[in-house]
Amino acid sequence: IAMIKESQPHTVSTVRFQDITVIVHGPVLDQAAPGAPQGMTLAAVQSVRKILPGAKVVISTWAGSAAEGLGADQVVYSEDPGCLPYAPKERPNNVNRQIVAMRAGLGLADSRFVLKLRSDTILVSDGMIRQWGRFQVRNPHLRVFEQRVITSAFLTYHPRVCFQGGRFTPFLFHVNDMIQFGLAGDMRKLWVIPLMPTADFTYFTAGELEGKVDKVANRRVPEDYIWTSALTAAGFSSNDSWADFRPELIPVSELSIVNNFHLLDQTDMGFLCLKYPEFARNHHLIDTPYFTSEEWLTLYGLYCDPSAPRPPRPARLTRARIKDALRSLMQVHRLGAYLKRASRPARHRVKEALRGLRLWK
Repeated sequence: IAMIKESQPHTVSTVRFQDITVIVHGPVLDQAAPGAPQGMTLAAVQSVRKILPGAKVVISTWAGSAAEGLGADQVVYSEDPGCLPYAPKERPNNVNRQIVAMRAGLGLADSRFVLKLRSDTILVSDGMIRQWGRFQVRNPHLRVFEQRVITSAFLTYHPRVCFQGGRFTPFLFHVNDMIQFGLAGDMRKLWVIPLMPTADFTYFTAGELEGKVDKVANRRVPEDYIWTSALTAAGFSSNDSWADFRPELIPVSELSIVNNFHLLDQTDMGFLCLKYPEFARNHHLIDTPYFTSEEWLTLYGLYCDPSAPRPPRPARLTRARIKDALRSLMQVHRLGAYLKRASRPARHRVKEALRGLRLWK
């Protein structure tokens, strides 16, 4: 892909909270959690009132839910489209639920900006709001949005790092869908899309998945279905399925992400998922090749603005980095202990066999 720089005036975000509609989407969760003694969805609404005073709050949930007393400005109810599993006996793929809830919520968004917030997630700062509009230079190719949508680097797969690591099946066009902030028009381009067809939930057979680390029977996972659907609607092509990770598609995936999204580290985003507070640290026992904000900035310089500053190298160890390193070591230790326990019956049988041959005392 030829990189052609397109200059635009650099602006600093001056977003007014009154110009934001926050769509709190999903089921109404009244379960208590640390920091949410009266329920997670109520805590989500209250966090918006505290962090973004003046923002409009819309709850988009399912018919039959009790959302009227949670303090939102408006509530919209939709019929639950249901879900199907990623594969037999696997967790559910909720992509159509997200699309239906976001589409209904966007119908009530009459502001310039929209923030997507799960009903089990709270805001802890306005970090993503303050970051909006920082990087203005765009590549003329693969432009879907008027401005970049901000989302978390966590759970956004870095295509090239996936290939280099080789430990996990690479995912292309895979963008975090937990929380997003951008212009209302751009959020409509991202979320007013067709539902994932029922046939796509059983697209692959067990035989077709043989040898792949991620044995997902669905044609796509939510993150890449949403983004590739928006690309298709804008007239761009992508890959055929999550299992289509041809090397020539890597730069296409990279450019589509860096040119339309601004990826921030989770701590800079300013949110916490109450349902999975340690999700970012425990999603995989061994590091998975997700983006970091530094890696996004590197691609921004490669594809969009060669004059952009290079991401700084860490000059010293910080307390946070030491804690992360120790936590990673503990995860490896736990993995080793698990494998030792799991292999105990087999090891016992081997020892008994060797004793029978007088090779083990």
